Amino acid sequence: MNDGDIEKAITVSLNDVLEINDKSVSELNISEVSFIGDDAIFDSLSVVHFISSLERKLRDVTNKDVKLVDDRAFDPDKSPFKNIESLKELIKEKVNA
Repeated sequence: MNDGDIEKAITVSLNDVLEINDKSVSELNISEVSFIGDDAIFDSLSVVHFISSLERKLRDVTNKDVKLVDDRAFDPDKSPFKNIESLKELIKEKVNA
């Protein structure tokens, strides 16, 4: 799975959640999106929806069960959900495991 495929899965999942809140990805600077923390674009329920949507998209593309949440997800300093780049790195790690 290459960076383009990963970014597409993230963008589609972002759109799934943002549509519920009457927003769209086109309104965002995707490289500056934060999923958790003070600058997060989601509330906690939307984060859960986003992660489950993204895991489904990754399963559809890779035919693997990719679990994105582990101990790092809850560490504010190490969470892969801090920004899009750290999330892409996590996805590459999980898909290639």
